[in-house]
Amino acid sequence: MALDYKKGIDDASKKIDSYATVNNTKRQQKKLKKKQKNNENRLKTPKEKIASYKEKAAKFEDNAKSLFEDLIFLFKKSAQSAFSTSGSLGSSQFLTEALYYSVDKVKSQIVNIILEEMLSSLGCSEETNYDDIINTPLYIRVKDLDLFGILKYSPDDENAKFFYEKEETQNGDVPYSMNRQLYHRLVSSQSFQQEYGQFFKGSSGANLFDIKYVTTGFDPFGNQIDDDLFEITLTNLPTNSSSVTDFLSDYFNTIEVFNLDNIISSAINIVFGSISIGLEQPDLELEQIQKFLKIVKRILGICDDPNKKIDVSGVAKLSDEDLITDAFFDVTNQELREIEERVDQIKRGIIVFADCDNIEVPVNVQSINAALGEIINENKATDKITKLTNLVNDTASDPKWSLPLPTISISETLFNDLLLSLPTAVFKTVLSPKVLLGFFIMLRAITYSANQYVKNLFGSADEFLKNFKKLAISVCRRIVALFIEELFNYIKSNIKKLVENIILDIVKESKDKQLAMYASIVGALLQIGSGLVDFRQCKSVVDEILKLLQLASAQFGFGLPSFILQGAKFLGGVSKTRSLAKTIQNLQEAGLPTGDNADGSPNLMNQMMDSILQASIDEQSQNGKTEIAFPPTPQFPKGFKLYGKSY
Repeated sequence: MALDYKKGIDDASKKIDSYATVNNTKRQQKKLKKKQKNNENRLKTPKEKIASYKEKAAKFEDNAKSLFEDLIFLFKKSAQSAFSTSGSLGSSQFLTEALYYSVDKVKSQIVNIILEEMLSSLGCSEETNYDDIINTPLYIRVKDLDLFGILKYSPDDENAKFFYEKEETQNGDVPYSMNRQLYHRLVSSQSFQQEYGQFFKGSSGANLFDIKYVTTGFDPFGNQIDDDLFEITLTNLPTNSSSVTDFLSDYFNTIEVFNLDNIISSAINIVFGSISIGLEQPDLELEQIQKFLKIVKRILGICDDPNKKIDVSGVAKLSDEDLITDAFFDVTNQELREIEERVDQIKRGIIVFADCDNIEVPVNVQSINAALGEIINENKATDKITKLTNLVNDTASDPKWSLPLPTISISETLFNDLLLSLPTAVFKTVLSPKVLLGFFIMLRAITYSANQYVKNLFGSADEFLKNFKKLAISVCRRIVALFIEELFNYIKSNIKKLVENIILDIVKESKDKQLAMYASIVGALLQIGSGLVDFRQCKSVVDEILKLLQLASAQFGFGLPSFILQGAKFLGGVSKTRSLAKTIQNLQEAGLPTGDNADGSPNLMNQMMDSILQASIDEQSQNGKTEIAFPPTPQFPKGFKLYGKSY
């Protein structure tokens, strides 16, 4: 078990590296023998460059990466190791396409998460109702719903359309285009009921509420409120229950909380800033959005590790969301400088490649947003993902993006950025006005009394995270856990392939042919799912990965009895493959290169180590012996010796 999650990531990385090099050494050994036999001038197939990734990848720091990012790192390493390639199966593009495609798969789960956490945050039971507020106007500030300022822009705007539903739908249709309706209310002097002759209907067909934009309202104390407000008038549900649970269920079944178009658009804007640039969003809005993104990064780093204290470095560890103080949501001076820099980049219409000496390149807003429009016009998820891939590759091949120091793959970097932005993009998208409308209607309804009413709930997106921290943290962490599970399954598949290769060699080397019978157990062990894995806890996920990797060095006996020595008969004996794996791991930890040479030729040191180990094991098999001395006993006053064969 990994006592520390970050150490577990490091241990898993080292094991993957050593196993990969063992597999590579075995392959190279076969090639060298074939070369010698056939007197060929060169090998027939290209050399794998497995260890080069390790040499190029910077060692991650504890204060820089979340579990999601750490697992992306392990995925790439495990894919390259298992399939002996740095190509498509181990690329950011492959994983980006796979995880974005999974958005539709987890969509219903995310909607259920939102509903569950909202009810929990409201403290509602099945019996909680809003009877006392029926037909009584209540007021919600527009900015309380519009955390990111999207309702300031028309859905007909070429740059703002990505925030809204693709088409306007009619009352009673499912899904209903509520974001579009909220914008429409802001430019109309009528209420919903006055304009359409009916209240807004839920998916059940029940009348839920009327809504109108006003600039003056009243709190329960009778005090006047002057602000941009939505006036909400609730009606009785058909059952006359006015249940909070029934209302939220009916409302969320009516709207589409999000779709793949929203997620892709949000992620593209996080990475490129193209939508914000096109809209010419003011500095204050951009600063608040960037501050929100910084805090979300911290939330993604929460690991439920009771051995760590709360930290604001981006990978906070704590055992319970309720223990988080307001200080968790305060940005540091360094983060403020980073926010200012990012806002400045957006205002200037550029993107910066930190991995390439902070080179600045211009963002082609028209091209990127036009490509986003094409994505929205596609109907199938596969076609949308293909268009997304084309967008990235076309952008990377822009002549204006020809970097003077081609030390990085531009497209790989962009895909990686989109990949890292996925959980944040989903979380940001589900905090849209139409989603928050349902929550704040019920919040106002059940707290609309003199001793519970709060006039100003918050002032910005980051303050929403602070004031509704339990809701925000729970939803965010449960969302990212869904994608961690998807990512974990890909890693498990890669490790299965990698470990199987190691085990096959161990079986072939074993002198106990019965071991081959036990090898089939590995298949079953590798298929063990994640039923006991909590994907919100870093340690739980990493421990599961280490268990899978440990199978390669497992002894396939039936377990040890009470007295360990009596179980020695179950040991499989010395294995050259296990010894080589451990030797290579030690060499890597000492900083010695174990991958192929720069020209692609095999690393002869590995072949030398393999030959030395083989000779040692052969000598032990042929001439090794074991002496066992027994101490004196009443029956044997002088003690005695027994001799055995070692292997």
